[in-house]
Amino acid sequence: MWLYAAAIREAGASKMAMHRRQNRQILLAIPNLRFSMYLGLISDTHGETTLTRRAAEVFRRFDVGCVLHCGDIGNGEVVRALRGLPVHYVFGNCDGGGSQADLRMVIEENHQHVHGMFGRIEREGKRIFFLHGHQAERFAAEVESQEWDMICYGHTHVRQVHIDHGTLLVNPGALYRVARASVIIVELPGMNITPVLL
Repeated sequence: MWLYAAAIREAGASKMAMHRRQNRQILLAIPNLRFSMYLGLISDTHGETTLTRRAAEVFRRFDVGCVLHCGDIGNGEVVRALRGLPVHYVFGNCDGGGSQADLRMVIEENHQHVHGMFGRIEREGKRIFFLHGHQAERFAAEVESQEWDMICYGHTHVRQVHIDHGTLLVNPGALYRVARASVIIVELPGMNITPVLL
């Protein structure tokens, strides 16, 4: 006899778990059972593939359900280093000109998502906005709107976590031109933050 549990997305007020015994499946309702997912945050890779591969290993170790790249990607090799992960990208100030078209093509070839300059997603009931952060007026407007549970950004190459206007603001730091490269793991829905040094 062996036992396993498989999480099934929320159905009404309860979740389900499966119990398998002698090739027979029995569904058991487990009221108010909550599951967490992990969100990976990365920014300012600027074409640094070695550290991007390390970041990808971290994201796989945490079994992240989603990765947000907050811009200044650098080149297609960074995208390829994150292949196989569910990555959502926005462009930064160093991703301008013809490089955006090239990056967009590589991102789409890797079955990942590109949002342009600004991205919006919802995960585990949390509304998340992400951008590079170099457009200060837009950044301030999104913070002041109080529309988001979390805003993720980069640009400064400085890891930061703070609350402003009731919104959690998270900068994972950078992988390039920084004393110590880092990414951040966010546990959802609790929004618990784990910085990871690379």
